[in-house]
Amino acid sequence: MLRYLKTVTIAGFALLLILLAGMAVYAVMQLQSSHNTLNKITSENNRKIQIATEMQVAGYRRTDYLYNMLLVDDAFSRDEKFMAFTHEGYEVGKARRLIRESGMGPEEKAIYNHQSELIELVLVVQDRVVDLATASDLEAARSLMLREAIPI
Repeated sequence: MLRYLKTVTIAGFALLLILLAGMAVYAVMQLQSSHNTLNKITSENNRKIQIATEMQVAGYRRTDYLYNMLLVDDAFSRDEKFMAFTHEGYEVGKARRLIRESGMGPEEKAIYNHQSELIELVLVVQDRVVDLATASDLEAARSLMLREAIPI
């Protein structure tokens, strides 16, 4: 009887150890899954931040090129600045497309939509500035740029 009790106790203890080991393995697997999910989210968010930063920098450069275009008297230099201005517009558009394709949550969509409205405002003013510059009315173009485009 004592031998039976020892055997049952050892078997029970062994079973308990196996269950504890199984629970530990399961917990590690769950932690690894959570870690992988968090890494994925962090990676996606870091990529979005990088794209948004590139877009913002391109927008600033675009405005700088436009303003610098208005400061030069030489038509060839003005054309060079205009080409750079146009290229930065392409970069802004490319970044916006990448952000759209990356998938957005409700808060990101709200920010994106607000930003789209601001970009539309800037584009309208910048188009008017380019029209004035093309018509060689650089003073009016600079004034419009300082009064409206840059503050937006």
